[in-house]
Amino acid sequence: MAVENDSLCTLDEVKNFIGMTGSKQLDDDLIEDLCDRVTVIFERHCGRESFKDQTYTEFYDGENSEHLFVNNVPIVSVTSIHNDTEWVWGTDTLIDSANYRIVDGKYIVFKSERIAKSDQSIRIAYVAGYTSIPKDLKQVAIEEAARRYRHRKDFDVISKTLSDGTSDYAPPGLLKSTVGVLNFYRLNSVY
Repeated sequence: MAVENDSLCTLDEVKNFIGMTGSKQLDDDLIEDLCDRVTVIFERHCGRESFKDQTYTEFYDGENSEHLFVNNVPIVSVTSIHNDTEWVWGTDTLIDSANYRIVDGKYIVFKSERIAKSDQSIRIAYVAGYTSIPKDLKQVAIEEAARRYRHRKDFDVISKTLSDGTSDYAPPGLLKSTVGVLNFYRLNSVY
C-alpha cells in the first residue's frame, strides 16, 4: 500500500513526527491509509476536490460581468476561456488571453470584454491548487494522522482515572487548531 498522490502527508513524515523508528508493514499500511483519510476529511471540510494542483474544466452562466469566479483556487494558469451561447466552443468563441488576467489566484478579470448574459455560455479550462502543499496545512495533516494512529484503540481519550477506570474524552472531530488552519483554505462560493 502507498500514500495516494494527492495526500497531504507521507508515511515518513508521520513516523518522523511521532518518533517511530523501524518498520512493521501493518503499522506502515495503517499510517499510509490514515494519511489518505485525513486528506479526504480536509478536502471535504474545505469544499475542495483536491489541494494539489490539477486541471479543471467548468461551465458557468454568463452574467454580463467583467469578473469570473471559479470553483477552485488558487488559480495557477488558464488554458482557455470560451464564451459561446451555442455551446460549440470553437476557436471563434475563444477569448484571447490578452483580454483577461488572474487576480491573486482567486478570480479572473476581463480587460475589455463583458461576458454576455446567457445560461452556461462560459467554458473554462484551468489549473488550480498548490504545486507544493503549504507548511501549515501539511503540519496539521501530519498531526491528525499521528493522533489517529496513536489513539486508534482509545481514540480521543484525554485521561484515565486508575482508581475507577473512568475516562475523559476530547470533543469528536478535528482538533480546534486544525480547524483554525483549515478555515484559511476553505473555499467560499460566490453566487
